[in-house]
Amino acid sequence: WRLGVGESAIRAGAARVIWPGRLEVLPWQGGQVLLDGAHNPAGAQALAAALGELGAGALPVIFGAASGKDVAGVAAALREIASEVILTRAQLSPRAVPPAELAPSFAGLPLRLADSPREALALLPDGEMAVVCGSLYLIGEVRPLLLGEGTEHRERWQ
Repeated sequence: WRLGVGESAIRAGAARVIWPGRLEVLPWQGGQVLLDGAHNPAGAQALAAALGELGAGALPVIFGAASGKDVAGVAAALREIASEVILTRAQLSPRAVPPAELAPSFAGLPLRLADSPREALALLPDGEMAVVCGSLYLIGEVRPLLLGEGTEHRERWQ
């Protein structure tokens, strides 16, 4: 309101916002993949809550994380939504944690490991819904694969 914009204009603008990689649904192999960074416990809780509100049941989850993240906290929230977890890593980020190192946080859930985002996507069942989350770097590599776009070949040093 300080800018002289009315509430209806604010709501209309917010409704048109597109934020790639944040609750973004893209087609894949006759199904859909929901992309969401969810790289901290609050983000993972928000993802789980959003999927609950949408009436989604348990889904396959592709997960990867950068070093220094609270993986156990994120995993605790993802347990609510995961039918299985496919652990992978962003290939272009030197901070990406190897999948085997992520596995203890997901103990008790069905787990598979994939060396790359492309291999992780290949493990998803055709024609179903799945989630990719845990790292914005991972989302940055998966999104072009889903869209059939070329991928970058440079490391990300953030």
